[in-house]
Amino acid sequence: MPLFKSNKEKPHLWLVKGAADPSPMPVENRTLSEKNLEPKRRCIQFKEGAKVPEPRADGVSCLSSIPALQPIRSSQNVRIALVGATGLVGRSCASFLANHPEMGYSITHFIGSSLSKDRDLADVSDEKEKKLRSHYGEDFWHSEADVDLSALKDAVVCDIEALLSSGPTSCDVVLSFLAPRLGHLEDEMIHAGFRVVSISPHKRMDYPLIVPVVNGDSVQDRISSLRCVKSPNCCSVGSTVALLPLVDSFTVEQVFITTFQTLSGRGDALYPAEKVVGNVYPIGATEERTEEYISREVSRVFRGHPRGAGLASGEGIHVSAYRVYVQKNHLLDIRVKIKETLPTPSTAAQAFLEAMYSKLKYAGDITVNTEVGEPRPRSHPDCQKVTVGNFSVESLAPPQTGSWVRVSATVDNVGKGAWGNAMDITQQVVAAAVQSSSASRD
Repeated sequence: MPLFKSNKEKPHLWLVKGAADPSPMPVENRTLSEKNLEPKRRCIQFKEGAKVPEPRADGVSCLSSIPALQPIRSSQNVRIALVGATGLVGRSCASFLANHPEMGYSITHFIGSSLSKDRDLADVSDEKEKKLRSHYGEDFWHSEADVDLSALKDAVVCDIEALLSSGPTSCDVVLSFLAPRLGHLEDEMIHAGFRVVSISPHKRMDYPLIVPVVNGDSVQDRISSLRCVKSPNCCSVGSTVALLPLVDSFTVEQVFITTFQTLSGRGDALYPAEKVVGNVYPIGATEERTEEYISREVSRVFRGHPRGAGLASGEGIHVSAYRVYVQKNHLLDIRVKIKETLPTPSTAAQAFLEAMYSKLKYAGDITVNTEVGEPRPRSHPDCQKVTVGNFSVESLAPPQTGSWVRVSATVDNVGKGAWGNAMDITQQVVAAAVQSSSASRD
């Protein structure tokens, strides 16, 4: 099955800007009433004094009348609808999937706003990339870093109504890259019966928050029936993956994370040039709330880990965030206090950490780079992996026990940190749903 339909049947799009963008994107006058924009709930009426059931842990009220989830068949390509496909994350995801048909995905809908409706996705993407280059500098912003325009030549934009009117039988999974101010559209899709995998901050803590390699097992027995699964902030994805080998092996007591976040982390939303061009911008006290997101999300992801008790409360997690004049690939400096005392000299401890991070079970998500001065954003090699290195160990002086461990990590904030983790979740959802469908037919 081709990734895109013929020109006659081209799919459509719903455009959003960066998740933290404070300025709203103009949207068309909707044909639905304001009432219909709210999640569609048909609730049972209870007599006065009767006990009302609590909402389920997956964020969807058990009182809602929602269509049953559709089965996913293994005999066909997995059909994906991209909501927010003209944003930086969306168009990067679209071009990646177009260039990797062997992954077995076809995109049925590219959903955007009235500004992009019925336009070629390649033209919309080119226009937005030109704006980024003009704002940050032609020599600085390299559009080909994330988006292959040639891969998008057969894709056309539609609005959200095209997806809602076609119904949940038209796709297997919706990937949502919506800004939080448009989160009501996500609610509407969920209540219309769509499976949603979302990177949006909207109601992020109301649904399972998953980084598959870290806590995917926590939902394995029910993921095929979940209406919505959330992916964390891009730095939270990179941090949890980089922390996993340490949490697996030691008793973690405290974590200090300093993030050096690149400009593409804001998507198409533009910082004032004087704040970031040739500069470093502390964002801890800004409206972006990145430090708060990372602390809460790292704690949440490790909550069910057998050795994650030291992180579960969040009190031992400390985050500082800075925006830097680099296009992509966030750099994370992670300092971890562990209960165990690691061997000295430091070279022996570093070799131990290198071997630990190089274990086969982490190979699908982690690349180890032991060169001096690595990892660095520009040399980050794989959009689907976290690169770690710059290891150091400092044992506490007696009578104290324990050690401080440093690991530096880079994560592609558009790839692995955003659509990449969403695709990892989607793979887990699809595998479980296919197995469930096969079992029900047997």
